[in-house]
Amino acid sequence: MRYRRPHFVPPGQRRILLVAALAMLVTGVTARSGPVPAQEKPKVAPELAAMVTSVVGNTIIPAYQFFAEASATTTEAVATWCKSPSPTTRDGAREAFAASIHAWARIQHIRFGPARTDNRWQRVAFLPDPRGVVRRQVAKVLADRPADLLNVNAIAGQSAALQGLPALEILLFAADDGEPGEALAYRCRLADAIAGHIAVLAGAMARDWTSPEGWRQRMLSAGSANIDYRSPNEAASELVRALLTGLQLVREEMLLPWLKAAEGKKGWAGLPFERAGLSRDVVATSVLALRNLHKALHLDIVVADVGAKDKSKAWMKGWIASAYDTLERDVREMILPSQDALAAAATEPNLMALRRSRSNANGLRQIIGRQIAPAMALTIGFNELDGD
Repeated sequence: MRYRRPHFVPPGQRRILLVAALAMLVTGVTARSGPVPAQEKPKVAPELAAMVTSVVGNTIIPAYQFFAEASATTTEAVATWCKSPSPTTRDGAREAFAASIHAWARIQHIRFGPARTDNRWQRVAFLPDPRGVVRRQVAKVLADRPADLLNVNAIAGQSAALQGLPALEILLFAADDGEPGEALAYRCRLADAIAGHIAVLAGAMARDWTSPEGWRQRMLSAGSANIDYRSPNEAASELVRALLTGLQLVREEMLLPWLKAAEGKKGWAGLPFERAGLSRDVVATSVLALRNLHKALHLDIVVADVGAKDKSKAWMKGWIASAYDTLERDVREMILPSQDALAAAATEPNLMALRRSRSNANGLRQIIGRQIAPAMALTIGFNELDGD
């Protein structure tokens, strides 16, 4: 058979064609009331396949690659600190760690596929940790100083709590004033081993997305012979579930402890990476990543068409945009709990903003799950956080 060169479509035109295809998809699905007949569902498959291709290639894979690169840089910075201990090299390691956390916040809601393999997502970030398991395990290791633990392979055999970013945070941001030289050296070498292990996990996840038989190929080859995704509808549903998972993460694991700490006038909320002073960046980056995923899925096209077909739902498009705008602004401006801001965090305007943020995250989740997904003939079902 003669090889036929694929027709090239410029990137800008590809986006136009994808948007037009999705508009046709929504029109075909929402023009009817009630369930979509089973025999009509294959009509939407090509449009959903195009959406999945775009999201995986332009959003998910670049974010995983970014995390892999940031993790490798952190490993190098920690190694430099161990080789030449000083406030300068320590600060360099901390700055690299902050970049890794920023990169991780962009993908923490993508928990299927390579992240689920071997429980990688929890090994990278053992969160939430309300019982302080990470802190206790790190403290025990530092007290015992087992020499056989100071390498990447040994770390890989430990509990998830000792393998990831929260453990590395404790080691990098511990107060080292007056710390004996041997204790500091061990702490640094342990940090080096954990950072190296995180880089291994991050690299493996990125490769598992892009390898010839990796997760990208599995999602793009959805069909009856695919054990993971029997149709493009199933692959697209996976992506929408990731968005819903992320909104639930923001609401329950970030905004809720923030609100409880503010209400109780506590100086410590137990937010992700609070010790390193990175909690706000984690929340803000997570919200931005979720909005970017929402846009990449072209959900606004769907909700606009739903509103056009049913005037009682025309408000949803404007509300969604306003909810994201307000959520982004609030997480940048709300006062974080700290010993220096107990009263300020507990003021009524700050509490109102926190409650509003949780309400907006929940409202977005409800509209996407109950209105937009059904309009796309997608089945959402269970997700990792609430089992509903």
